[in-house]
Amino acid sequence: MTAAEPTGDPNEREPISYEELALAARNHGMPLEGLRYDITPVGMHYLLIHFDIPAADVETWSIDVGGLVEHPFRLSVADLRSRPAVTIPVTLECAGNGRARLDPRPLSQPWLDEAVGTGAWTGTPLGPILEAAGLSPTATERMMSTPPTSATQSPATRTTSLKLGRSRWMKRCTMSV
Repeated sequence: MTAAEPTGDPNEREPISYEELALAARNHGMPLEGLRYDITPVGMHYLLIHFDIPAADVETWSIDVGGLVEHPFRLSVADLRSRPAVTIPVTLECAGNGRARLDPRPLSQPWLDEAVGTGAWTGTPLGPILEAAGLSPTATERMMSTPPTSATQSPATRTTSLKLGRSRWMKRCTMSV
């Protein structure tokens, strides 16, 4: 599908592309009426799926704690669930919220204002896990890498990081399963 030539009218937008329509069918925004709740009801939370949804077997899935630590170890789902858990409210907003108003509009989920929601997340605090591993004082970031979840994904792993310098955030950061 090709975009129509703009006329110069700032209120005129190019038509939605086939690719954006496919993304809109897979993802959905929160109805703004959901803002009346302190915790967004599960069925109303915005949904954005960048990659395939992995089929994780809770009996075999594990996470390795390694890197700049004295005692590397592996945690299973059962191990994580046996640790003390905390529940904290977390507000998430997609970094692309409002991108439908950009000109030119990037090929992505065409959000207006609906990519926001607050969930009650439950998990075990990350701080005690890093303490048990003996995190090196020279460590500056917590890195998490995941392998591809299907044949349709790039063979490269996905990696994200969190700076360790803010101890108050490390105390509140949780690992949820």
